[in-house]
Amino acid sequence: MAYTSEELKWSIISTWKQCKDISATARQLKLSRKVVSRWVTRYTDTGCVTQALKSGRKPALSPAAAEQALQLLLAKGSSGAQGVALQLHQQGLTPTKCHKTTIIRAAKKVAQQKGQSIQAFRGKPAKRLTQDTKSKRLSFCTSNNSRSWANVMFTDRKKSLFSYPDKKKGPDLNPIENVWSNVQAQVNSLGCKTFEEFNAAVTQQFKCVPKAMLENLIESMGSRTALAIQAGGDKTPY
Repeated sequence: MAYTSEELKWSIISTWKQCKDISATARQLKLSRKVVSRWVTRYTDTGCVTQALKSGRKPALSPAAAEQALQLLLAKGSSGAQGVALQLHQQGLTPTKCHKTTIIRAAKKVAQQKGQSIQAFRGKPAKRLTQDTKSKRLSFCTSNNSRSWANVMFTDRKKSLFSYPDKKKGPDLNPIENVWSNVQAQVNSLGCKTFEEFNAAVTQQFKCVPKAMLENLIESMGSRTALAIQAGGDKTPY
């Protein structure tokens, strides 16, 4: 609905009173017949053209639910707005599972009332490793903890004589991923515009990887496996 100023509303009523015809009023003021009819009807029904006050939609979250949403979002290991929405519903604080935007908006409002400021960041939280994956990683690290890594071929190929845990779940145990990250950063900075430029840049950047970097990555394998063993097969800072 287009906005109609108070001045124009009363101009509609004044013109209509003179000609007593909605179509004529619309033509004279160069407005649509629908707009003129709306405000004439409002005037004849209520005696004024003031917009009727509305109660508004009932908040999806009660004050208690909004407070709980804030605490759950700020808690360590929070599962994010979607997880909090599910928790509130399971706790009986909301009749249905609310949308994540509703949760964030309510939590921000509560925080603002307390003089706090919180920010919502989009993105999926890092997936946790399953116990089965942790066991495989732990077995891999235990078996190779005392290995000399200087003569090992590091690769991201699935079929290799030397088998790694799934690289998607164990990139910290394969330094080739660090090499890829370094090359990708260098290639991105070049701003290649064609596939030929991109292909040539990748090849060139691999040739330019510092030997010292490769040696440091190989030497880090002992620390990587040791940390993974200490963590029970869980992820490491690498």
